[in-house]
Amino acid sequence: MSTWLGSLSGPPPYVVLEAGVAFEERYEAEAFWTLLLRQRGEKLLNLSVGAQISPEHAAKATAAGRRALAAKRQRQRDLHHAGEVTP
Repeated sequence: MSTWLGSLSGPPPYVVLEAGVAFEERYEAEAFWTLLLRQRGEKLLNLSVGAQISPEHAAKATAAGRRALAAKRQRQRDLHHAGEVTP
């Protein structure tokens, strides 16, 4: 990674995948995008999913909450296609 960063003429490219994530949902959002982008064949710098469910969220997570979060992420994915974003 340091070799790649050193070869750039400016800051590395980046894309905001999701904004306004509640603090307690941060790990779930990271895991969602990491897994989705890997499924699409994107090359990612992180070598693991890199996310663990936060203890505070795990304690209150329910099946209905997980379904609602999955539906929210699906709507965002439908509106925000990675192929349409330019760094």
